[in-house]
Amino acid sequence: MSLTRHISEMADILSRNIELYEQMAEQLNKERHDFVSHSVENLNENLKRKEAIVLKLGTLEETRQRVVRSVAKVVEVDKKELTLLKLIELATGPLKERLTALRQKLKEVIEKTNELNYFNRGLIERLMKLNYAAAERLQNLIEPEDTYVRHGKAGSNLKSGRIVEQTF
Repeated sequence: MSLTRHISEMADILSRNIELYEQMAEQLNKERHDFVSHSVENLNENLKRKEAIVLKLGTLEETRQRVVRSVAKVVEVDKKELTLLKLIELATGPLKERLTALRQKLKEVIEKTNELNYFNRGLIERLMKLNYAAAERLQNLIEPEDTYVRHGKAGSNLKSGRIVEQTF
C-alpha cells in the first residue's frame, strides 16, 4: 500500500476518533443533567453508552497503531517518532489540509471532553459530600448520642419523629 493510502487511512481513523469524542462529550453533558436531576436510571443508561464508546475508541486505537506501524515501515522511521505533525509533513495537497484540520478539531474535542469530565468529577464530589452530610443528619435524628441527666443516668434523647417534622 502506498504512503498516501496509509495517510488517507489515518485521516479516516482520526475523523472517526473525532466523532466518538463528540459522542462522549454529548454523554458527559447528559450525565451532568442526570446528576443534577438525581436520575439513577438515566445515569446507568448513560454509563452503558459511555462504555460502548470507550470500547469503540479502543478498537480504533488498535487500528491506528497498525497504520502507524505500516507508515513507519514505508518511511523507515521508528513508530515512536511518527507523530501526527510528522504525518502532516509527509502528506501533500488536500490530504495535508485535511490532516491539519483534523488535528485541530481533535485537539478541540479532546479538550472539551476533558473539561466536561473534570466538571462532572467536581459535581460528583460535591454531591457525595452533600449525601454524606444528609446521611449524618438522618443518623443523628434517628439515633442521637445519649445524653446524661443531672443524676448521672442516661436520658432518652429520641428524636426519631423529627425526621418527618423537618422534611415539611
